[in-house]
Amino acid sequence: MAREQARLFLPGFALYSVGVVQFDLRNLLHFLSLRLAPDAQYEIREVARAMADFVQPLFPWTWEAFLQFRQYTA
Repeated sequence: MAREQARLFLPGFALYSVGVVQFDLRNLLHFLSLRLAPDAQYEIREVARAMADFVQPLFPWTWEAFLQFRQYTA
C-alpha cells in the first residue's frame, strides 16, 4: 500500500478538505494533461476528471483543441 493511501487510516487524515484554487486556462490544461494521463495516481485522476467536466462547457472550442492536441501527442 502506498504511503498516501495508508495515511487515510490514521486519525485526522481521513477527513475531507475544502479549498479554493485559481488557474489560468493554459496552466489548467497543462495540469489536466498531466493528471488525466493513464499513469497518474487514481485519486488525482478523479479530481482532474471533475475539473475537466467543469471546464468543458465553459470553453468548448478550447476543450476540443485540447483533446485533438492530446490525441496527436500520446
